[in-house]
Amino acid sequence: MRTPFSLLAVSLAASFLTLSQAMATPVTSADLSGKKFCWNDGGTENYDADGKYSSTNDGVGTWVVTPKGVQISTNQISGLADMQKLADGTFTATWIVDGKPETWSGHYCQ
Repeated sequence: MRTPFSLLAVSLAASFLTLSQAMATPVTSADLSGKKFCWNDGGTENYDADGKYSSTNDGVGTWVVTPKGVQISTNQISGLADMQKLADGTFTATWIVDGKPETWSGHYCQ
């Protein structure tokens, strides 16, 4: 049986998660263009201003922001990433991997 405290903690955690997701916005070309990202899996990505893309995990190719997400095509992958910018400056990227969504978090590299 759950205690009232544990139910309160679960409720608060769910509300904070909803609040943080509500404050996320889709990335724009300006968010990506000319930027280097460091991701929580240790990988990095460069989004060059001319649409060229390079990733330590996914190779070299191109990127473009579309109404449905960020289209990335390289010599290793091709797909649509749902990239979001959170209010605290963190970014998330969600890809469908083996039929299931996987999300990475990251930030601009220093």
